[in-house]
Amino acid sequence: MAIISATFMVELWLGQMISIKVKDTLELQKEALHLFSEVKWQKVTKIYLEKYMILMDEFFRFIKQDKVKVRIMFTHNRYEPTNLTLTQRKNEYFLLYFQFFKHAFGLNFSNPLKGNVSLYPFFDQLPDTKEKNEAFIDFIYRLQFEQDFLNSQ
Repeated sequence: MAIISATFMVELWLGQMISIKVKDTLELQKEALHLFSEVKWQKVTKIYLEKYMILMDEFFRFIKQDKVKVRIMFTHNRYEPTNLTLTQRKNEYFLLYFQFFKHAFGLNFSNPLKGNVSLYPFFDQLPDTKEKNEAFIDFIYRLQFEQDFLNSQ
């Protein structure tokens, strides 16, 4: 999502970690409110504002109960990156998204009992070609085989 100010463009990266039970509860709430597509603030209309607010109240209750973890990252173009290769510039979105996913929740430190853990990532619609999107998903999949993650299991 991009938020534009008078001078600089800002990108907002959001991630959340929730259990299947919480996800299902929120999906049921969406259905009860007749919200059948992806919930995004940019889709809010005057008619749907109250429904969105009810859903967000439920979401924030889960955060308060420590049942949802939320991470937010901001980037902006105030400082132009230097010394980036053409490949890095072409893949900027995926490189940032990968680092955000890898580090935002401390996944490699989140399993002190060394038990089996299952993680099912759900991404927004990825904004590139099918091949680049699939390569990104493959990078995410291969995280589980990196030494940091193997040591945390």
